[in-house]
Amino acid sequence: MTDHSERGRFIWHQLLTPNPSGARDFYTSVVGWTVEASAPDASDATFASPAGVLAGCSMASPTAVPRWIPYVTVADVDDALRSATALGAGVVVEPTDLGNGGRHAMLTDPQGATIGIYSADDFGPDRAPDPGEFSWHELATTDYRAAFDFYRDLFGWEKLAEHDMGPAGVYLIFGRGGKQLGGMFDKPDAEPAWLSYVRVADLAGSVDKIKAARGSVTSGPVEVPGGDQIAQVLDPHGAAFALHVLAADVKAACAEGAETAGAQAERDDTEQYEASSTPVWTDAPAEATPSPAPKAAKKKAATQRAATKKAAKKASTKKASTKKASTKKASTKKAAKAKAGTTPKKGKKAAAKTAKTSTGKKAAKKAAKKAAKKTTKKTTKKTTKKTAKKTAKKTARNTAKGASKESGAKKAGKKRSAKTTGRKAAKKKTAKKKAAKKVGKKAGKKKTRARAGKTRGGKSSRR
Repeated sequence: MTDHSERGRFIWHQLLTPNPSGARDFYTSVVGWTVEASAPDASDATFASPAGVLAGCSMASPTAVPRWIPYVTVADVDDALRSATALGAGVVVEPTDLGNGGRHAMLTDPQGATIGIYSADDFGPDRAPDPGEFSWHELATTDYRAAFDFYRDLFGWEKLAEHDMGPAGVYLIFGRGGKQLGGMFDKPDAEPAWLSYVRVADLAGSVDKIKAARGSVTSGPVEVPGGDQIAQVLDPHGAAFALHVLAADVKAACAEGAETAGAQAERDDTEQYEASSTPVWTDAPAEATPSPAPKAAKKKAATQRAATKKAAKKASTKKASTKKASTKKASTKKAAKAKAGTTPKKGKKAAAKTAKTSTGKKAAKKAAKKAAKKTTKKTTKKTTKKTAKKTAKKTARNTAKGASKESGAKKAGKKRSAKTTGRKAAKKKTAKKKAAKKVGKKAGKKKTRARAGKTRGGKSSRR
């Protein structure tokens, strides 16, 4: 059997679905896999990427939930299954021989997630996943710490990092030999299950294909720390899987698209892409940001990026305009230096002097502006005070004048009323005197008449 050093590799994936024929059509159109039917049961088939066969597709019972089951390498299936059951695992499929000489079994971990184990004489080379292959594996469970202890004992996995996702809890990165394989985290509101990620070159295009083929997107697309992009999806029959684009592929695509617009456009596109990132794991250290991709994949991506750069150098004709522009800028800078009295040999000293001079001028301008502002403030304050004093004086004068006018008017009014009263009193006295005179005259007349009557009467009696 295989050496124990080969233990713990994700080697195979099996799709259990109620519609194998429809599943084959879906995955060939979305991921680009090819399909080979397996004899004697035409419902069983295998999926293959350009690198080789990587997965199987088989009929599930009508009551079973459609799902992808990942398989991990072990030295001996029977021994591994006994160890798993001793650790609290349940048996789903007993150890079974395969036609290729291998042997497999299926189990559930102590929390209830289903996983397969596989042994063979030769597993093939342990390498980074290519596009179209499974590149990351994620366990959503009820107790990720207990789950990791189980898988560490069963497969020899290592804990590489733990990252705080805030309200979502802690995300544990595991791997083997220092290479990242996947993550584990608690998701108590869902059934424990493994989610397998397929590496693609174009995430947006793959998502569009999934929607067009009657699949659905449950999460994403989203960027995770490190620059990778992911989207979690369902096939038309409800089997969950995910799409994964490496950061190196994203950058290479940005660089390729920017080649037609020149080097400056390439830098602008990269900055815009980085500014729009939405990290999933929050508190990740800069040197150890979680990324759903093994380190070997990053090395391979770096090699591909180097090849891309070499190809870009050959396209010198496309960058001729950019070089001419940079040459013009350089000549313009030289001309500016010549005008400032410097030479190319003394460019650094002259630039330093110019920088100092310009800095001094800027400081002087700032100081002058500040002094001008202070002077303006002082002048404004003085002017305001003077204006206020003048206004107060004028107001006081006007008030005094108004008061004097009012008092004069009152006095004149009193005098006028007094004169008027005196005149009226004089008129009344005169009227009284006249009336008295009239009365006196009337009385005198009466007396005279009386006297005259008496005189007449005496005369008559005498007669």
